[in-house]
Amino acid sequence: TILCAFDYLLFSNMNSFEAFVHALTTLSTGGFSTSDASIGYFSQGAQWVAIVFMFFGGLPFLLWVRIFQGKYMAFLKDSQVQFFIGLLAILISLICFYLVISGTISNFFEALRSAAFMVLTLVTTTGYGATGGHAGYYTSWGPFIVTLALFLTYVGGCTGSTAGGFKIFRIQISFAFAYKQLRHMIRPHGVFPIHFNGKIVSDDAMASILLFSVAWILTVALTTLALGFLGVDLVTAFTGASTAIANVGPGLGDIIGPDGNFSTLPDAAKWVLSLAMLLGRLEIMTLLVLFIPDFWKN
Repeated sequence: TILCAFDYLLFSNMNSFEAFVHALTTLSTGGFSTSDASIGYFSQGAQWVAIVFMFFGGLPFLLWVRIFQGKYMAFLKDSQVQFFIGLLAILISLICFYLVISGTISNFFEALRSAAFMVLTLVTTTGYGATGGHAGYYTSWGPFIVTLALFLTYVGGCTGSTAGGFKIFRIQISFAFAYKQLRHMIRPHGVFPIHFNGKIVSDDAMASILLFSVAWILTVALTTLALGFLGVDLVTAFTGASTAIANVGPGLGDIIGPDGNFSTLPDAAKWVLSLAMLLGRLEIMTLLVLFIPDFWKN
């Protein structure tokens, strides 16, 4: 955090107070800013610093401890980090290529910065905005980017990081499970164990991930319905439910998009979203178990 604050002070036009405050909200992937325009209020150097330290915030913090212990290859050997870095590289390259080819941003390095900032702020669930930037922000980059932004809302950082979202570990295991089931269709009697970091994933762990996935989908659906019942339009309701449960911040649309905020929503809608944020931060199951009678009997 101290290093992040120093870099903000060194590479952007932030004063010491702004640098310290933004360092706190960058590493914690919280995303709050001293300006309504968020990071976009400051120079482009602030975005580069945010990109680097949002990435650090999305990594497992236990691995930082191992690095301090002299195990410098710990990051590269962790399959979750490998998947996380690979996913970020693909997404940033795709968006950068699209921005240049479509003519949205003609300068390659500006497109690269804008793409990297967009991907990191959504995937790590930081939720910074850059509406004050020279090239605008992703809501003005066309339907493809806006649609992709919605999916990025769900991803989340690594397990053991400060980020919210679905988490990279669960995505990895879900893909591995889907591939295993496809192989079973070809060889019904085959045994195809799922490995993670050199260890076999137990059936209990698989069941837990599948249960979490179902609970996540149902929570998004119920929250969206509740907001719709309160008179919130579909785009605001669905993206608001998604961003609240994933703990990202901005949704889509004119009301709660990166250019807006949640202030104009009905008070009842804010209560619903507050509960959704709590469910997302506690990863749903921790809170839902309180409603099972057996929990209180024991």
